[in-house]
Amino acid sequence: MKLKLLAVSLLVVAGWAGSLWSEGWLPPSMIVPAASAEETPILMRAPALEWRYKIVDGKLYRRLYNCSTQEWVGEWELVE
Repeated sequence: MKLKLLAVSLLVVAGWAGSLWSEGWLPPSMIVPAASAEETPILMRAPALEWRYKIVDGKLYRRLYNCSTQEWVGEWELVE
């Protein structure tokens, strides 16, 4: 019986404590609106590059490919 009362009491206290951190308890002057799309900064990322391979006359060649822009980078080079 005491264990059940303790468990219920802990649940009630946890629920009450969790509600303290919700927006409903904050005064309107402390609520910060979410940033709009115009205000959020654009993060530049490094291009996704990968090597593409081909075999011509039994020789292996490779060429760098930019997956972000879907363009070739450089020329075919022989892999030794």
